[in-house]
Amino acid sequence: MSDTITAPWSSEQVAALEQFQTASGMHPFTCGADQHSLPLRLVPSRSGWHCPNPACGYRQDWAHAFMAEPAAWPKPFGERHGPTPEEVREAVSAVQGQELVQLNACLDRVRAIADRLAAHSRLGVDLEADSIRRGIAQQLHDALGATPPEETL
Repeated sequence: MSDTITAPWSSEQVAALEQFQTASGMHPFTCGADQHSLPLRLVPSRSGWHCPNPACGYRQDWAHAFMAEPAAWPKPFGERHGPTPEEVREAVSAVQGQELVQLNACLDRVRAIADRLAAHSRLGVDLEADSIRRGIAQQLHDALGATPPEETL
């Protein structure tokens, strides 16, 4: 294999290989004996990799050279992926705030239309205009997944 290191490894290499196995973000080396129900992560030592299962005799004497040098790990290994839960909450709140502003603007336009209709109504058209205004407001609230408070209708 090219770009590999073989045991025996220095204590610094062993420490870097252990860190790679647990913190690199890359799939770790696992036992190749294929006799376990769960894949077991290999453990590095000065003499090479070994399976942590005491009943297993699997050994491996090589590793990729970059694995022993954390500064050489391919990026973004070792870095976090995606937003934090707090960043997700802030983004959701911002979107909800924008939707609320849009909803209130639509509701204001609907009320203005209903008010104009009511102002120019004859023979009970004002009741129909109010009904139209309430129906449109309910549809806007439903589309955004909100339940309208009774007093805003």
